Amino acid sequence: MEIWIREQLISIVASSVLGIISGISYDILKIFYAMLGIGRDIVCEKKRRFDPRLIVVFMLDFVFCLLVTAAYAIITYAFSYGQFRWYMLVSATVGFAAYMATLGRITAFFTERIARLIRRGAKRLVIILFAPLKLTSRLIVKGASALYVSSVGKIIMKLREDKRRRYTEKAFDELHSLVRFE
Repeated sequence: MEIWIREQLISIVASSVLGIISGISYDILKIFYAMLGIGRDIVCEKKRRFDPRLIVVFMLDFVFCLLVTAAYAIITYAFSYGQFRWYMLVSATVGFAAYMATLGRITAFFTERIARLIRRGAKRLVIILFAPLKLTSRLIVKGASALYVSSVGKIIMKLREDKRRRYTEKAFDELHSLVRFE
């Protein structure tokens, strides 16, 4: 089966774009790691103790590799009729390396800042989304409290007053029976 030069160039460009997209995706994954507080320090530690965060790193990196492999397989089937071509793998690797060597360094420099910015934005979004719920719950509590005080609270206060009055009358009667003035 012949492959024309034009088709080869298109498959090389598509593979390079796949490599660049893979680099962008991995930078997004690194920003996610930074948001979770998982940095290079846990991977590069020289201590011999197990850190459970390594499981998260392993699983996410494994899923990333599976997704990139699936994307590469789709590109291979789409542009070279399902036949493996070394130059496509090399061009995808070169695209990934080129991204990591250029824009990837800039993103790596700003990863913590971007993660902090996303965290702040998420906190503000949560505040904005839950502020009406908080206000509504406060109004419901105040309304229920006012309803309690104006209805059930009055009945309970009246019962307490009657109990105190009966207790006082009983105590007064006992005291009156014990002390007689003649």
